[in-house]
Amino acid sequence: MKLLIDTNVFIPLEPAGLSDLSVMTPSAAEFLRRAQEGGHAVYYHPIIDREIQSDRNAERRELRQRLLAKYIQLPHAPALSDRVVRVLGPVPQQSHDWVDHHLLSAIERDAADFLITEDKDIHRKARNLGFADRVFSVVDAVAYLVALLPVAVPSHTDVTECLAHELDENDPIFMSFRLEYEDFDHWLQKVKRDHRVCYTIKRQVGGLERLAALSILKDETVTDFALRGSILKICSFKVSGDFSGIKLGELLLNTILTGARARRADFVYVTILPSHPELIDFMEEFGFSVQATQTSLGERILVKRLNPDPTLSVSSLQFHVLFGPGVEKLEASGVHIVPIQPHNHDLLFPSRDAAQPDLFIRERPYGNAIRKAYLCHARSRRIHPGDILLFYRSQDLSAINVVGVAEATIVSSNAEEVAKFAGLRTVYSFREIQEMCKKTVLSILFRFSRTLDRELGLNELKDAKILSGAPQSITELKGEKSEWIKKRIT
Repeated sequence: MKLLIDTNVFIPLEPAGLSDLSVMTPSAAEFLRRAQEGGHAVYYHPIIDREIQSDRNAERRELRQRLLAKYIQLPHAPALSDRVVRVLGPVPQQSHDWVDHHLLSAIERDAADFLITEDKDIHRKARNLGFADRVFSVVDAVAYLVALLPVAVPSHTDVTECLAHELDENDPIFMSFRLEYEDFDHWLQKVKRDHRVCYTIKRQVGGLERLAALSILKDETVTDFALRGSILKICSFKVSGDFSGIKLGELLLNTILTGARARRADFVYVTILPSHPELIDFMEEFGFSVQATQTSLGERILVKRLNPDPTLSVSSLQFHVLFGPGVEKLEASGVHIVPIQPHNHDLLFPSRDAAQPDLFIRERPYGNAIRKAYLCHARSRRIHPGDILLFYRSQDLSAINVVGVAEATIVSSNAEEVAKFAGLRTVYSFREIQEMCKKTVLSILFRFSRTLDRELGLNELKDAKILSGAPQSITELKGEKSEWIKKRIT
């Protein structure tokens, strides 16, 4: 992998003096160690050298130039991409934006696989350009590199339901709320007295139990923006910065939506300050739509409808995005049985009820994620966006028990292309991907939808002549077989 670092990552990595030391230095050092451990190359753009040369402090300028020589200069760095200029607009030469656009052009032109930066403007611009998943913060880059390393044991994250008065108001996760809402403590006191339901994810930090993620909920029946019915408001939704990069947000959101569906809610909504565009993008990615109105505080209002609108004409994939997880558009979708070994099943679909070993050494993002990746050597080339994927756990269970919805596929024997496509969402390490790519690999991005209430065992599938034996590769179901199985999973 080719990792391109911004100046704001290089300086914490190579402090030229005490003034360069920052809270980012330990994370930056961890990033470099993980990159070296995985055999990934760390590059700098020659545009960074220009920035360093402009430093008026001669001693610091010379030291930084010498330290920069430890890294690989991006060879033949691309000029400004026409598309970057068209989408982001022209900017003055030598300006900060001009430097940003050169870094983004290197990613847009595939001169490097990922850009590592702490610049929020660059992250925003990457979202506008459509490749936000290739621009990482240092913390997210560490999580990505860790995910590419081999893993021996499955991870599991428990989401705990509690009441608001059980929360510790001194937990560090509440610091950012206090900075943005001056009456936050008064509000927190109120929701505690209201006994509002919360979902929490806790982790040990320095021997102390802390909140890694939190959501506070509220049941409503009417809103100021014309929603009527059974409504669940997400009053707060927060993942601690210390635990970003491992998809706890997706795990938390999936738990909220599953709980809302179980409570027969018609709508779920959340209000978000415009200073958090990444959270707005995240919610939109999972079917929340931005409303025209705003709150009195200037917050954007995002609503997700849980009951499918029968008059809406959308693709099978878009249907699932809008109304899922937990519901699929079966009538217009292809169906495929996907065999998966128990070890990988435990990693990709960790079960809350399963007995878990005590040897977990780190979180694994693919187990927490709603959007996941499945890699195999199957010859199937007929999986389309919106198709239903029925995961058949082989060997010990010999049954279909998980439903997914296909999002995208690629066929490749290029390990870097496969790893870039699958990202944090596959159970395979980069070395395992390299080994797999000795043959052509089919990579499937899909969205987890639900675990079946009743498994479909091999004997039942054989009796119905859906299968003649345990599937060894992806099996497409057609005609009567497809209709039979759709009725069984409805």
